[in-house]
Amino acid sequence: MGLALSLLTLVLTADAGAPPARPAPPQVVSPQVGPDRRVTFHLRAPVAKEVLLTATFSKDKLRLTRDPQGIWTIVVGPIDPGVYEYGFWVDGYRVLDPMNPHAKPQRTLSSSVLEVPGTPPLITELQDVPHGTLHVHEYRARALDGKLRQVTIYTPPGYEKKAGTRYPVLVLLPGLYENDSAWTGFGRGHHMLDNLLAQGKARPMVVVMPDGNAIPVDGEAPPERVREALRALERDLLDEVLPLVEQHYRVRTDAAGRAIAGLSSGGQRALYVGLTHTDKFSWVLSFSSATPRDLVEPVLTDAAALNKKLHWLWIGCGREDPLYKRISDFSGWLDGKGIKHVWRTVDGGHAWPTWRAQFLETIPQLFAPSGKPRG
Repeated sequence: MGLALSLLTLVLTADAGAPPARPAPPQVVSPQVGPDRRVTFHLRAPVAKEVLLTATFSKDKLRLTRDPQGIWTIVVGPIDPGVYEYGFWVDGYRVLDPMNPHAKPQRTLSSSVLEVPGTPPLITELQDVPHGTLHVHEYRARALDGKLRQVTIYTPPGYEKKAGTRYPVLVLLPGLYENDSAWTGFGRGHHMLDNLLAQGKARPMVVVMPDGNAIPVDGEAPPERVREALRALERDLLDEVLPLVEQHYRVRTDAAGRAIAGLSSGGQRALYVGLTHTDKFSWVLSFSSATPRDLVEPVLTDAAALNKKLHWLWIGCGREDPLYKRISDFSGWLDGKGIKHVWRTVDGGHAWPTWRAQFLETIPQLFAPSGKPRG
């Protein structure tokens, strides 16, 4: 009894002399999408002097306001349904939204991801349909001095139950600063394919999404560095990625059963690899890409032979894209050489909404039984 009383006295004395507990900081949730598609962004930055929001749904930087507790807030919208990237500028420094776990997959993370759902759901959204499976493989690229690399692979719904089926393969390349997760983590390619398959608008296929940047380059890289990066990707894809896919998945290995596509610099790489390896790819698609004219010209000398090997060469670009004239000129150059191809222009600029639209136009026509897609 005496010991218990002494311990109680000690605890009470300690509590009496302790400083008052600090109130818990207010909970911050960001972003919050309301039923009216108005979106609220919050950022806790008590010592910041200025916080701005930059996002692909706005041409301007938007200013947040600060409350007495150091929480910065802005309400924007309503915003059209879709997938957007955004970030904060805090006293001149670009930062991710620390309360949002979803970042755009890139070599250097610089944007958070906002998804505003549609009613009914957009084709880019997860819907109540059968879903494919995403697989991630790590490998040592011998062609790149043993560099640790990663590839993401999509298998269609029902793949596991159809043991006797071999599937056509689409190699799908990302853009300049993006990695193997770009087409799923931000592009929503797997959702689009799931939904197209559920609607009967596409054929089941295995989609191979490598990190298209075997050698990192940027928009200011000199031509010789760009060529080096193209050839490194070529070696990685042909010597490492395709053999890995053929070892682990039931896929076709004939050229008619393989397609290669990409966006921006990935489209350039798709054109280069596809046109110089028509024994491996007979479907070549380029979404708003730079054009490797000097690298593919040697294989374009016999237009009749090339046209016979290619099922489909498709080149698209948004009308507001800074690359529009260059890509249009490339299409005219192919016409002059007698190379059959589709040249398609759409509304939009050099951005993901344009590339998703191009994906949705072309994927339903891949691997047509006749081998002759529309237009």
